Amino acid sequence: MGHFRFRRRLKLFPGLHLNISKRGYSISVGESGLTTNISKKGVRETVGLPGTGISYQTRRVGVSHPQRRAEAPRQSVSPMSVLAFVLVLAAVLWILGHLH
Repeated sequence: MGHFRFRRRLKLFPGLHLNISKRGYSISVGESGLTTNISKKGVRETVGLPGTGISYQTRRVGVSHPQRRAEAPRQSVSPMSVLAFVLVLAAVLWILGHLH
C-alpha cells in the first residue's frame, strides 16, 4: 500500500530556505555544496559536489534512531550552528514582522 508525501521548500533569502513537510518544518542555511539544516531533530550539516549527487552528511545534535539513544554520546553544538540558528531566527522574525 502506498502513502502520500508532502514537502515544500520556500526561499526566504538567497541561501536561506524554510522547509515544510507533514512531519514538521526546518530551516536550511547555505548554498548548493555546503548546507546547514536546523530542525527539531537537531542540526545537520551537508557537504556535497553540486551536480553529481555525491554528498556527506553529519548530524551535529541528537541521534537518528530512537533505539541508539542509550549508546550514542551527546555531541556538543558547534558555534557555527548556534550562529546560523540565531541568524535564521532573526530573519524569520523580521519577515513575519514585515508581512502585510
